[in-house]
Amino acid sequence: MKSVGEEAFRADELKVTHHGASSGTANWLVCAVKPGIAIASTAKDDGHRLEEDVLDRLGDRPGPRKVLETFVDGDISSRPTA
Repeated sequence: MKSVGEEAFRADELKVTHHGASSGTANWLVCAVKPGIAIASTAKDDGHRLEEDVLDRLGDRPGPRKVLETFVDGDISSRPTA
């Protein structure tokens, strides 16, 4: 990250990896990107739900102000802004 600069990692949205499992969406990435929204593809069964430590990671940082899950929020789409 230092080789390209922190500004290159900013984003309005962050796609949470691996259905929100603890092994994905690293803390350093959330802190670097500082997204306004985090989006997770989730399902009813436990293997495809956001894990507590991931929710903590997303909520305790200067990053996401909102976390969206497909299981809770339904289909999620976004459009680029100019």
